[in-house]
Amino acid sequence: MTRLMTHGTGTRPMVAPIILILAALLTIPGSAARQTRRFMPFLAPNAVVNESTESMSLVSEKRQPVIVVEETAGGPRADFENKQIIKSAELLVTYIEKISGITLKQVNAADATPAAPRIFVHETGPPGKLFPDLRTADAHGFVVATRGNDLHIVGGSGVGTLYGAWFFLQNYCGLRIVMPGELGKVYPRADRIEIPRNLYVFNDSPEFLLRIHSLNNGFDGSAWLADFGASQRFDYHHNLWRIYDPEKFGENHPEFFPMRNGKRYIPRASVRSGWQPTLSEPATIRRASEYADEAFTEFPDKKSISLTMNDGGGWSDIDTEKAKLQGRTLAEVYYDFVNAVAQEVKKKWPDKFVTILCYGEVSIHPPKVPLEDNVMLFIFSYSGNPGEVLDQWQGKVKHLGCYQWIYGHSYVTPNHWPHAIQDYVQLIRRHGGNAFKTEFYAAYADSGAKLWVLSNLLWNTQADVDALLMDYFEHMYGREAAPAMARYFARWEQVYERRRTPEKFNLVIFPGGETQFRHITDADLAVCQEALREASGSVVGEANRQRLDMTTRLFEQSRRFYTMYKSLETLKGYSEDIPSLGDAEERLNIAASFLEAEGAIYDWRYAKIEPAAMYCSVMGKSSPARPWGPNYLSTDPRLLYVYADAKWVKVADAAINRIVQYITDARRGSATPEQVADYWISQAKRRPVLAAYAESERLKLLHPNAPLQNLLGNGSFETVGDPNSPEAQAFLKAMRSYDIMWNDNDHCTVSGVACEGWNVFENRCPLPPTVTLDRATAHEGATSLRIQSVGQFGGVLAHTALPDPRSRYRLSFWCKAQGGARIRYGLMLYKIRHLPYFELYGPEAEEWTKVEIDFPCHWGLKPDETGDISVWLGIGSGNSDEAAVWFDAVRLVRLSPEGRAN
Repeated sequence: MTRLMTHGTGTRPMVAPIILILAALLTIPGSAARQTRRFMPFLAPNAVVNESTESMSLVSEKRQPVIVVEETAGGPRADFENKQIIKSAELLVTYIEKISGITLKQVNAADATPAAPRIFVHETGPPGKLFPDLRTADAHGFVVATRGNDLHIVGGSGVGTLYGAWFFLQNYCGLRIVMPGELGKVYPRADRIEIPRNLYVFNDSPEFLLRIHSLNNGFDGSAWLADFGASQRFDYHHNLWRIYDPEKFGENHPEFFPMRNGKRYIPRASVRSGWQPTLSEPATIRRASEYADEAFTEFPDKKSISLTMNDGGGWSDIDTEKAKLQGRTLAEVYYDFVNAVAQEVKKKWPDKFVTILCYGEVSIHPPKVPLEDNVMLFIFSYSGNPGEVLDQWQGKVKHLGCYQWIYGHSYVTPNHWPHAIQDYVQLIRRHGGNAFKTEFYAAYADSGAKLWVLSNLLWNTQADVDALLMDYFEHMYGREAAPAMARYFARWEQVYERRRTPEKFNLVIFPGGETQFRHITDADLAVCQEALREASGSVVGEANRQRLDMTTRLFEQSRRFYTMYKSLETLKGYSEDIPSLGDAEERLNIAASFLEAEGAIYDWRYAKIEPAAMYCSVMGKSSPARPWGPNYLSTDPRLLYVYADAKWVKVADAAINRIVQYITDARRGSATPEQVADYWISQAKRRPVLAAYAESERLKLLHPNAPLQNLLGNGSFETVGDPNSPEAQAFLKAMRSYDIMWNDNDHCTVSGVACEGWNVFENRCPLPPTVTLDRATAHEGATSLRIQSVGQFGGVLAHTALPDPRSRYRLSFWCKAQGGARIRYGLMLYKIRHLPYFELYGPEAEEWTKVEIDFPCHWGLKPDETGDISVWLGIGSGNSDEAAVWFDAVRLVRLSPEGRAN
């Protein structure tokens, strides 16, 4: 018997009989069966695997078993569990046909006869009727076993049966799912499928009872025996909005909701963030206990309810004052609430938990005394360093889960750490953790391997990482190319290990920005390039070649970013003082190289990444405003100003501005403005990437006092307009439908019209923002715009088409604030792939203050790009009636001679 090393989906021709079974390593003396401890994906630590040396044909031209679908015995979750059983049967039909060309029939148990061989999927009745081991198994455990000529795949639940089907297909039929999409399905071609005649696999329980990943591009996590949607048995996320549903309780139970400035605030039904219930109110505790009864009754397999606070703050004044009077933190008031609910839950549901996420106040102020023994903490770390949280909570909580970002933000290099993640999950297990939630969101062609390893480790933290990696590489790229690809990824793991310390994993850098390149060397890229060249020369099979090509495309993108990064570092290394004109022109050449490297990235993404978006990017939701597949915003280290330490473009733009300004000033000493303007025309012809900066200099030289056209209508808010006009309603509808893009945030809504050309928006606001035209104070004209809002961010939006996205632009406005309010503003470019977004806080000024920011777009647009822009202005952290901000004289101008007003 041999193992088939498959090279992808390949072609249809049938091959000579192939036995798809792996050789056992350990045989039980004196027995016809052998107990296996060979490599098998997703094998739990205490699993039992017995295989006979004799095999039998499960599927062949002469033997075509029927698939017998047995449903669960009933219960509140019967519909969901039965759907998983049906999916299990469908998977078997689908992949057995792909492998063998034989289509199996599905029948109900009543229609199956012993005369024909059968594959039983699940079993009717309580677990353990046929296989007593299942009585002690976890609901996600399963048995794969033969009885006579029949095969049984039976789980501790419908979900367990689904995992059993995937396990069987992977370990006995040669299937692997290495990526989403058809190219990610890897299986052999064979004229029959053989399995051990006497087979018994009992996979009792994964080590982590929750194993769920937020995935992208439609990948089915159940293929890697991970949770999905309703299969997860732990609740852990923001949940108080659900327990205290304003639509359900707002009228009859106002005491649940926060007090603010002497008023009871009842959030709207759709608002899930920006507010917390009044936690010290006894009725609030009773309602949480009732919610636990409802949840555990409806979902008996659920292991916890979440008491995690809502996102976005918004504490009740009652709780805030109580904390002040007692000299305690708000976190301690929250822990009182959690303990009180936990005590009530324990009385009726002694085997259940209440969970909290290490977030907000909880992350800042751990409890001073232990919490109830049925409280479970989900730790969270932006950077993948749980050690500090574990130390702070040592002895304070008995049960742990983990919520971990594993993608890093804006990564374009493989962030590859398979061995470190084993150390990580083992650390969590040593502290009693048994639940693991991740956010993945990455390109599968260079990040799938680490997710495959992690998914296996959540079943067995002692699994052989090297064997898992080689298994993945052999199926992803084929046996012949796998060694080279193993070296390729091993080199990226070395890059990661340079930022790991004995105390910190540093799994992710948040945000990624240019910091992801700091540990990369030219030698690293040379090794990786040679490994890819060797793999390309040895790869066999068209599907394997295509998958290798996807990884190569991502490497070439990384290499281009690295080239740009090196130019950026050179620019950053220059002092602000420029010693001479010659030095300035040398720096200008470096700046042009920087921008040309950016153009190379842009061209590569357009030509190579976008056509392979399923495998080489995080895909976004397509819309008229963003019709291409990749979500470039989520995978670009150059994010403009979204985060204080992500200054790639800001630093580069400022450095280039200093250089061009110096050159202009120096040349003006011996030349006329027209001659210097001609110099800049020549520079733009020589290095087209400098055209936008040349335009800006020509504007200053030839038209120093010329007024520029304001691209935003009604920037001084003098025109009220008719909010019910067809034009205003069409503008509102376009923003609500995202035909016009704006603040890229899941928690934002456009709630109405503010005035002509401006709509009201809100982000995590329990109440709508109050937006008024203030005729009592203005910086320009007779009117300014006044905004008040409770919550994270409320304000107004405007939109315009850019006359030429290749130019540079300037956004400016006058503003002031009172009552502790923070001024917040930003913009989003769309109908353009490149650098679409920034968001900043303005000055904390009670007098009118001017804000001005210049920003570049891009010189190398593609035919389907036109370039539109949305601008937003608003108030952040407005938590009092006195908090307000004002805006006036908002202008968006093009920094070019063509930007002059008519």
